[in-house]
Amino acid sequence: CRVCRSVKLFDTLFMFADKHLYECSRRAGLPMLVRSMRDYGQTGLWLLLVTLLLVPGLVRAVPAGTVIDNIATATFSGGMSSTSNTVTVVTVVARTPSSIEFLRYAPVSPTAQPVSVNSTDYSSSGMSTGPFVSLPPPVPSGSGTPLDLSSQLSLDTGIMYHQGDPIFIRLTDLDQNLDAFTAETVLVTVTSTLTGDVELLRLAETGPDSGVFTGYIQSFLSMSNPAAVTPANGQFGSQDDDVIVADYVDAADASDTSTISTLVDPFGLVFDSSTGQLVDGAQITLIDAASSQPAMVYGDDGISTFPSTIISGGSTTDSSGMVYSFGNGEYRFPFVAPGTYRLQVTAPAGYNAPSVVPTTILQALPGAPFAINEQGSRGQPFLVAVGPAIQVDIPLDADAAGFFLAKEANKRVVAEGDFLQYRLTLNNNTGAVATAAQITDSLPPGLSYQRGSTQVDGNPAADPVLSGDGRTLNFSLGDIADNAAVEVRYVVAVIPGTRRETLVNRAIADANGNTLLSNEVAASVELKRDLLRERNVLMGRVVADDCSAPDDATASGVAGVRIYLENGTWVVSDEQGRFHFEGVRPGSHVVQMDLETLPPQYEAVTCSEHSRFAGRPWSRFVDLQGGTLWRTDFYIKTRPLPAVDVGLTLSSSVREHIASYHLAMQGGDVALDNMRLMINLPADVHYLPGSSVLDNKTIADPEVRGSVLVYSL
Repeated sequence: CRVCRSVKLFDTLFMFADKHLYECSRRAGLPMLVRSMRDYGQTGLWLLLVTLLLVPGLVRAVPAGTVIDNIATATFSGGMSSTSNTVTVVTVVARTPSSIEFLRYAPVSPTAQPVSVNSTDYSSSGMSTGPFVSLPPPVPSGSGTPLDLSSQLSLDTGIMYHQGDPIFIRLTDLDQNLDAFTAETVLVTVTSTLTGDVELLRLAETGPDSGVFTGYIQSFLSMSNPAAVTPANGQFGSQDDDVIVADYVDAADASDTSTISTLVDPFGLVFDSSTGQLVDGAQITLIDAASSQPAMVYGDDGISTFPSTIISGGSTTDSSGMVYSFGNGEYRFPFVAPGTYRLQVTAPAGYNAPSVVPTTILQALPGAPFAINEQGSRGQPFLVAVGPAIQVDIPLDADAAGFFLAKEANKRVVAEGDFLQYRLTLNNNTGAVATAAQITDSLPPGLSYQRGSTQVDGNPAADPVLSGDGRTLNFSLGDIADNAAVEVRYVVAVIPGTRRETLVNRAIADANGNTLLSNEVAASVELKRDLLRERNVLMGRVVADDCSAPDDATASGVAGVRIYLENGTWVVSDEQGRFHFEGVRPGSHVVQMDLETLPPQYEAVTCSEHSRFAGRPWSRFVDLQGGTLWRTDFYIKTRPLPAVDVGLTLSSSVREHIASYHLAMQGGDVALDNMRLMINLPADVHYLPGSSVLDNKTIADPEVRGSVLVYSL
């Protein structure tokens, strides 16, 4: 300030420095708290500049919970100095979400990436406390040569594994990177769904300051040696069609968890394209597309030869003698060399292959989703890359499936008054012309065909022939050439008042004088009802001691009374005695008061005779129509106080100088409690202690108040 000679000039210079410092910090990604310009002074400016220089080197090296005190000292010409206040900060760890993924060894895969993998440890006790033992380097299935972990491995996403493959895991959790100069570790649990094998692995960080952890576990052929499946032994046993699950929980944040699963040797399936049911007896040959000859296939050990032709649902044996049994509709070729192959399928009696049914139809069948490879599933060549064979499901068409009909609606949910368009696609793959083809479409109640809406192959067409009730539509399509298809579109309206919640439309096609029939198709839509028109509000009031209108100014409501519907739904009256039920379905219902919740001084009454009360004032019938506001009220009145006469009869007798008094008390139908009896004695008569008897039993002496005796009974 002595140099500048002006506070204003100093503020201008400081403002420039502060803005420059803020911009540098922003670009460096450093958090800053900028105070008012005048609050800094020269010391504050130097403090901020020093902080800017120090923070980058300390951001990740300082552990969480470290207390940092910062004090600045400024010296001036003339030997003057000034010390700032102390600024204290405590470092914390910013929590980040974790993610986990499976990887597989794929040295020639075009999508593989180089990944650093360090040696992995497993817990020999299965506990997080260890002890931990180092695993040997992983070995690709069938190779026998361990992988070199000193260089990066070519790894791809692990969609599925083969038994014997090394299973690689990559976990990303940045908040586990606590020390920028040390490669840290995390714990991941790997589980087999079928064998029950569980291994606890300790994954190492790919490098200091990365926050990415990788590791592996070697799998083995558990089907050939089930007894070898032992948890916490550093080897992972799995079976065909197994599911491997990897779980991670952040040790410092239990809410941060990650889980992933993958398949092991999934079986291919052969299934009916019209029903989704699995089909046995299909002969499947794996053909090498390059040579058009049966492919060389290997068994699970990657060495033994495996038949290139198998039967779905059957069994086979490889050259080592290992038996492979397939479940219903299943088939599998364990190992083949990378290349291009195709599946040659000889369908069992009653079926044809390859299927002509669209994939969208197949994926809507029971048992879906299926593993449909658009080439492999339909007899076309497909590529097999390095790694386990891909899963290919094979649809088979029933004999009539060459004349195939598909149907779909442009909406899944409709409301009354909506318009809905249906699309019918008729495919002819019978090998001959389908003559005089026609489609018969049956509409459910609630749908009405809209005249003039029909289109055939995108062109306006004549309306179909309608049945008398308007629900059966017959579309005449003429001849359909082989390997051709015809598309029909039409529009229907949803009729108001439709009662069904699901509207199902069915159609079937025929040709060649009704000798060629297609499959029957169905399309369903859900009817969304307007709540205000399809549900009811039932309301009322519990009124006490007044039979006038329930909303009269003099009416008094009673709170806390429970009201039931016949289905067990209940509400409680509010402070004004009012209650209501929302969303009540149309129809007859019973509304009833719970008498146990009435205050004891009240009882239910009927203010007007009505058949809906059925002689009981606390219960009544209501008949609700859709979209109405219905009212039902209940009336109660205060019970009259019970009255009863209590009679007293007094008699006496005298013997010598002692008088005996006898008092008979007569009550009524009302129970009496806290009774007290007072007796006035005549002059010169005194009570004889110990002489009181009640019902032939001696009782305590009364309280004597002069000539008055007081008994508490």
